Amino acid sequence: MEAYNRKEIRTKTFYFWCSFLVLMAVTTAAMYSFVWASFEQKAAYISKLQEHRKIINTQLTVQEKVDSLYAYMQNLDAGKVDNYLFLEKIISETRANTLSFINADSSQKFPAYNSILDDLNTLALTKDTIIKVAEKERSVKTELFNCMSKNTDIRTALSRQQRALSN
Repeated sequence: MEAYNRKEIRTKTFYFWCSFLVLMAVTTAAMYSFVWASFEQKAAYISKLQEHRKIINTQLTVQEKVDSLYAYMQNLDAGKVDNYLFLEKIISETRANTLSFINADSSQKFPAYNSILDDLNTLALTKDTIIKVAEKERSVKTELFNCMSKNTDIRTALSRQQRALSN
């Protein structure tokens, strides 16, 4: 039993398969573009995440360095250190290392630390002036006590001479 409209069936079947293949191609292309976009977004997200982690790690490192600098600065005039010049040299070297570490990464990401480290120079000069004034004060006090003891000795000697002369 043969169909009378065989040519029409063949053309309709051909159109069906062509439409099906076009639909499959469009569906596959859409799925591919969605998967590709997903991988691109994932790669971009991972890249930004790693960049932020690097910034946070740098932030923590710089924070520790600045905290240690300010701890050194606190010890500078607290009377806890015997060699102030050595401590000042350590502070200067640590400051230079921290600035080079910040500038090597990016000074735009850490403007607060740049300003803090720039203010460290004036703070160091102020502390140095305080140390010099404190040393001068100690030497003046020592001279005053020496002068007072000499004065007491001279007064005692004079009173003894006066007693000796009056006897």
